[in-house]
Amino acid sequence: MKAYIYIIVLTCAVNVFGQVSEAQGDHYGCKYLEEPNYIVNKKNVFFENCAIHRKVGVTPEDLVVIEKGLAYDNRHMIYNGLKLDVSPQNPTVLNTHIYTDRWSVYWTNAGRLYRNATEMSEIDTTSFVVFEEGYFKDKNHVYYKGKIMENIDPGTFVYNYPYSYDAKSVYLEGNERIMDGKLISVNGYFFKDNTTVYEYNSNFSMDFKPIPYLKISDTKAIPKTKYGIVNDTLFYLGEATPYHHIDISKIKVFNDEVIGYEDNIIFRGYTTTALNYSTVQVRKKNDYSCRIQDEKGMYEMTIGREKGKGDQVILSPVLHVKHIEQEPYRYTNITQLTISGDTLYKNDHPLTLKSVLTQKGVKNFDDIELVSAIRGYRMGCSRDTQSASNYYILKNRQGYWELMISDEHSLKYIGKDYKF
Repeated sequence: MKAYIYIIVLTCAVNVFGQVSEAQGDHYGCKYLEEPNYIVNKKNVFFENCAIHRKVGVTPEDLVVIEKGLAYDNRHMIYNGLKLDVSPQNPTVLNTHIYTDRWSVYWTNAGRLYRNATEMSEIDTTSFVVFEEGYFKDKNHVYYKGKIMENIDPGTFVYNYPYSYDAKSVYLEGNERIMDGKLISVNGYFFKDNTTVYEYNSNFSMDFKPIPYLKISDTKAIPKTKYGIVNDTLFYLGEATPYHHIDISKIKVFNDEVIGYEDNIIFRGYTTTALNYSTVQVRKKNDYSCRIQDEKGMYEMTIGREKGKGDQVILSPVLHVKHIEQEPYRYTNITQLTISGDTLYKNDHPLTLKSVLTQKGVKNFDDIELVSAIRGYRMGCSRDTQSASNYYILKNRQGYWELMISDEHSLKYIGKDYKF
């Protein structure tokens, strides 16, 4: 399998505390967590995103986080840690996406539609349809990143990774017309119209190359995935897998990158037999990995290379935490500090040993809280000269502490008071 590398050049910055000074540059104002997040302790709740750190005036037990930034308690909907003048009545998230480094969450409550904290009264909720990658429509308009797409027919508009279509044309990123006519996506890499199969050229030109030796009958889509059948072979995007002559009706779809076939789990075109197929549940997916669980445990699933072997599925066990098992999606939106034995965990990931803290003078763990989390090196920022260390601000009755997580873990007392 080939590896495709996409390089995004950004100018980056991050504020950290204590040993490391503020980096020069800008990353859309990022100072804290790159994704919106609620930090939930026994007594206090904090909200953080790139630019915001604030204490949330809610009882931790009453807080329900339903999407990045969006939550509620017994009386109020809450967005980015601020209470809205909206009483929760079956709030439902329809879609979430990011653009210009800002999250947008589309949700309904009591029959009304909202984007983040603002009601979208101009949208016809009865015909509202959400697609991926920032597209949605109603009976009157098609929208991309919150703006109307001009001269596009909402009645025939669909989005199918990585392009959008109406009855007349194919579009990329809004109303940039790529070609006239109507295409059908096989798997997001191969496409076809009534006569021709195309492959998608991803070398920044985003155009289509006809494949004259393939008939349209030679391709079959596996809906909602990046997999498809081409010449009787299972493909993941543009790469062939070892699977041939398969019965497409027996494929089980977990998400766009994880499917099952013949008791095997296939992730990004690679196969693992180390999981119990009948009990597998996919919990979370991001750009680099997938959280997956069977009855034996929970794992971070990635593609990697072991010594002397080629690329393959790597399963790294992660800790089971009770509230995470019961609410498998909630941990993607909250951070909790857990102490088990001699180890402090951030959700289900080991953070540091208690001995690292006690050696520096921490005497009490009963009331210790996680107050803030600051990422050192900004993900995806190749020009960032900042330290790769991550920083966590802890608080107990003694005061505030700065925990640095790097190749070595260290702790620094920063006083009775702390100003963010």
